[in-house]
Amino acid sequence: MKTLHLPTTVLLLILLLVSCQKEKEDLGLDIGELHISKTFPKPGDSLKLSYSLDENSLEDDSEFQSLFYYLVNENMYPEDINLKKADNGNWEGYIKIPDSAKALAFNFKSGETYYNNKNSGYTIFLYDENQKQIAGSNASLGYYYLRYADSHGINIDKEKILALLKTDIDEYPEVKDKLGFVYFNELIRQDNVSGKMVINEEIDKLKSKTELTEKDYSTLINFYGILRERGKADSITNIAIERFPNGNIANSKFLNSFFEEKDLEKMVTIFEAFSTKAKSKNDLSIKDYMAQTIANKFFENKDKDNFFKYSALISNKSNLAMLYNNTAWGLVLKNQDLDFASNISNKSLELIKESEKSPFTTESQHKKNTESAYFTFADTYAYILFKQGKMEEAIKYQEPVAYSIKKGKGDNGVIERYVEFLLKNKQYDDVETKAANFIKDGNGSAKTKEYLKQAYVANKGSDKGFNDYLSGLEKVAEESIIAELRKKMIDEEAPDFTLTNLNNEEVTLSSLKGKTVIIDFWATWCGPCIQSFPAMQTAVNKYKDDPNVVFLFVDTWENGTPEQNTKNVTNFIKNNKYSFNVLFDTKTSDEPDSPYKVVEDYKVSGIPTKFIIGTDGKIKFKSVGYGGSVDGLVSELDQMIKFNQSFKPLKS
Repeated sequence: MKTLHLPTTVLLLILLLVSCQKEKEDLGLDIGELHISKTFPKPGDSLKLSYSLDENSLEDDSEFQSLFYYLVNENMYPEDINLKKADNGNWEGYIKIPDSAKALAFNFKSGETYYNNKNSGYTIFLYDENQKQIAGSNASLGYYYLRYADSHGINIDKEKILALLKTDIDEYPEVKDKLGFVYFNELIRQDNVSGKMVINEEIDKLKSKTELTEKDYSTLINFYGILRERGKADSITNIAIERFPNGNIANSKFLNSFFEEKDLEKMVTIFEAFSTKAKSKNDLSIKDYMAQTIANKFFENKDKDNFFKYSALISNKSNLAMLYNNTAWGLVLKNQDLDFASNISNKSLELIKESEKSPFTTESQHKKNTESAYFTFADTYAYILFKQGKMEEAIKYQEPVAYSIKKGKGDNGVIERYVEFLLKNKQYDDVETKAANFIKDGNGSAKTKEYLKQAYVANKGSDKGFNDYLSGLEKVAEESIIAELRKKMIDEEAPDFTLTNLNNEEVTLSSLKGKTVIIDFWATWCGPCIQSFPAMQTAVNKYKDDPNVVFLFVDTWENGTPEQNTKNVTNFIKNNKYSFNVLFDTKTSDEPDSPYKVVEDYKVSGIPTKFIIGTDGKIKFKSVGYGGSVDGLVSELDQMIKFNQSFKPLKS
């Protein structure tokens, strides 16, 4: 057989062609409007991001925020993304993926609006060198959805979240150690029967072992806790403490004794014993909380020396600043011991400037949080200075606080105090100019308007023409608020429900179609809910004679039995003399751990949350939390109701 030999020149040409072939170009990955430069990103990679956003959808170009969470099992660490507007109109920037990351979630926001890829979110798995998903990427992303999907406007099926968690938990023991209990908790919430079966199988596996470690005992305690079998959990705890007297379980029970203790001397003894062995970051956080609790107790006993002794043991400067501020605020409200209040309030201002950044906030979030805390503490300090008669100094500290309140965000007492300081200092021209601007911005409380009137009279000699002047300012505010409301208006179907009220009457949402309905989700244990109720009562009173406006207060997320909850809610409403139509949210099943239905249907992630339902039966506005201003909340609701009643869609 004849052997063929290629000429050397031909062989070299083939080799040259092969070596010159380009490696296949990575075109990257598109997730909605977001383009990522790599299709299979790995930990440690640098990525170029390009985000195309319709400029008209931005509430405020200067407030466009972008960050990403790198997800590591049960931990979610946020990092800022420095996006800049490119010549092509897109927002572009770079990130480096941390080596420990297992998945990424990108967040884009302007003002109060999240951009969430048509409710799908911007999330990616991470891969290894062989383009295989790394261990824990599914579960890490599942936990992110569980924690943040609702608040970030992401709609995802709960079954998909369970599937993401289960995939990694079944395959990787180290992931099960981190997120196993998250999975079991969610499983029993979604399917109580299957959840109990799976958990009992896990319990049987542990019990079949010839000898249990302390970690095994801890796992059993957690399983019985999920099953609400408190007796079995306590029994296992006692056995574990006997077997491991110096272990974590014994330590946890020891700590619980502090929180149950009422005697101050015994609390100090427990604290000092714990302090000698506190090492981890979690231990230091617990130690700070214990020291803060003890310091408060000593202050209540008028023992300032021990107040300072134990407050000095608080390692976190933010926590110490908060303790000093809260103590000072309590004193100034009572007009007591103002020199002492001034001393610790001033210290709080210095401490908050030195506060440490948490790994769970970005640099920009830390800066914003620190600034917000500083303004809160400066408000306290300025009020103390005012009470001490130090007017000029009080105004100096209060002015930046007052101007930190955003347009249309209500007063919260901050602005009215600033205007009062100016008035008491006889700066009538300043009061007229500044109070008028605050009112036009929608931040004028009843007191602010009264202070403006006093300055007006002082300058002009009478109140002639004041009412017309004030009406003009309020009209400007109303037009501005309406413009803002148009931006915030949504148009989503309101899930129907039929719930029972305090009078055992059934109320069906769909039967109220044609009316404006305000739904307020709350609970008896919720501090901000309770704080908002005087304002809500004012709003209810204002519309009590209007048959086209209905307020419904949906009590949810209570921890007792239906009978206990009914009794507690009834007593609370009666004792506070509220005229609310309170409805009781119902659970999805008779099982103790089953979720409340209506609050789930409305995808509420925190309370208080209010929904304004339009006359067409659709959700028009959603308001989360309470800012602390009675006038602000009443004004916000009033404008939403009026706007909803008069709303006519803009012509396209």
